[in-house]
Amino acid sequence: MDVNISEFGAYAVIADRIPPRISPVEQVQWTTRGVITFRLSDNLSGVATYRGAIDGQYVLFEMDGKTSLIKYKLDSERLSRGAHTLSLTVTDACGNQSIYETKFQW
Repeated sequence: MDVNISEFGAYAVIADRIPPRISPVEQVQWTTRGVITFRLSDNLSGVATYRGAIDGQYVLFEMDGKTSLIKYKLDSERLSRGAHTLSLTVTDACGNQSIYETKFQW
């Protein structure tokens, strides 16, 4: 990697090897409120992509950029009552990846 610098000063190169953090929000209330919520964070390069799946099927989470929260409203037409497996994969801008998996009842 080559870099051209046109001004004097102190510079540093930092390698981002830390994956993003996935934090469930009020997991106990997911089924009573009908909304699955997570807070996403990354210390350096920022969250680039996220992908949610329930029972292996893609689900669309909506992100609020101000609060770093992503939410999925449980859909009774798409999701039957009973036990389910949720998987959330988050990747930062440097390619570091975190996976969160949990089971829940609805």
